[in-house]
Amino acid sequence: MRRFGIFLLAIAFGITLAAVAAGQETAEKAVYRGRLFTGSGPTTQGVVNVRITIDHLSTAEELTELMKHLAAGDSNGFFDKAETIKVGTLQYLGATGLGIDLNLAFEKKTEKGKQIFLVTEDQPADPTSGWPRSGSEAVGFRHVYGAGLYLVVALDLNEKNQGEGRIYQKARVKFSTGGEFELVSYSSTPLLIVNLRLQ
Repeated sequence: MRRFGIFLLAIAFGITLAAVAAGQETAEKAVYRGRLFTGSGPTTQGVVNVRITIDHLSTAEELTELMKHLAAGDSNGFFDKAETIKVGTLQYLGATGLGIDLNLAFEKKTEKGKQIFLVTEDQPADPTSGWPRSGSEAVGFRHVYGAGLYLVVALDLNEKNQGEGRIYQKARVKFSTGGEFELVSYSSTPLLIVNLRLQ
């Protein structure tokens, strides 16, 4: 009888741990809203509302799989795998209704809060600049701008989850299976996101 009681206690403890783990995964999900300054001309809208959804940070398993392809010099395998991973979205609100799927997500603690880096294929991030998103014009990791270049959404947030962000195009990056991330370089003026806050 005592063994049966211990068995039930173990099951209850296991269920509790599973619930905590599930809660941690859910807690990672966050939705931010802000206002993006575009590089548009005088006849088009210069500011657009954006919503940035982060479903989860990149897992060690995802990063390990990607790094295996890079270590083997298999860029096609790397990009094939990267394009199947979705960690969140950058959504343009209002008339445009366009969005960009994000494939990698990293978080770094800072003195005043945290930085979050969201990475996907290099592509136009200004919704007023022309948008090759369909058919033969569709962009991807290996199209238009070439392999090795990325679009990076960098969020600088304080302890209240408020701050600003920048979108870097034609960027080069480094990352590791341990979740370390570095924005190495970029070749165009970043787009600024202001009034960024947790929704």
